[in-house]
Amino acid sequence: MKWVNEDFIWGIMISVLVLTLFIIVSLFSQFPATIYNIIFLLMTIDMVTMLYYISYISRTKLTQGETKEELRVRLNLIELGKKEAEKRYYNRMIGDKIYNKIMQDYEQEDINLRSKLKNLKLRK
Repeated sequence: MKWVNEDFIWGIMISVLVLTLFIIVSLFSQFPATIYNIIFLLMTIDMVTMLYYISYISRTKLTQGETKEELRVRLNLIELGKKEAEKRYYNRMIGDKIYNKIMQDYEQEDINLRSKLKNLKLRK
């Protein structure tokens, strides 16, 4: 969880605080219905903003080292998948067409991952 920084924690704390204040104000007040609608609209906007912020941060704040490690793990999984497909092919568990299709898919994924890894190394 290296991507969690203080700004992220403060953003979540402020969002939760604002939501709590809206709920408390709406429960203990005698506002007309239009003001309730405005309060619930603000609560909804705050919740959607908070959820979007959490998902955006979790997708984009990986460090370069974590991204490289993730790509290496995926490359290793592709190699294991290739070996498993070869073993099944030689044991006659799958046919030629299926084997060729599986290997083409693995090769394409392998090429994509290696190009991403190369781009990360060039960005140093």
